[in-house]
Amino acid sequence: MDRLRSGEPVPAEGPIKPIDGPGPCERPSGCPVGLKVPVGFDKSARVILGRRATPGERYAMPTGIAMPGEPLHCVDYANRTVAEVTALLRERGVTPSYTAHSRQRSFTPPDDWYVLDGVMSADGQALLLVDDKPGDERPLPAGC
Repeated sequence: MDRLRSGEPVPAEGPIKPIDGPGPCERPSGCPVGLKVPVGFDKSARVILGRRATPGERYAMPTGIAMPGEPLHCVDYANRTVAEVTALLRERGVTPSYTAHSRQRSFTPPDDWYVLDGVMSADGQALLLVDDKPGDERPLPAGC
């Protein structure tokens, strides 16, 4: 309860518990549809809710393109060329855009640049972080 008073995040073993929805869920953090709050709970809590984006709406909390349920889940895309990753995304119905450190957000990199990371920026749209040199090696997540 001290964490609630200080405004710090409460771990999963805290007093407020998520209620997961029925059926399969591909999200590592679960697919909650509600909260179970103990009777007599008299503290305050900050709850962040999410929902499926409407067509054309940008995500407020983008998820990685390789997370479960996303288009490049279990695909070793890091340090592959822009041409290769762009083709992979387009095969899956995703339109990429690009950004690089110290560059304007919307630019078209050369096909031989490298993809360092990526997030889903909206439904059917990905934002890729690219560079002219490969980045650090990134192993695939556990379970792939």
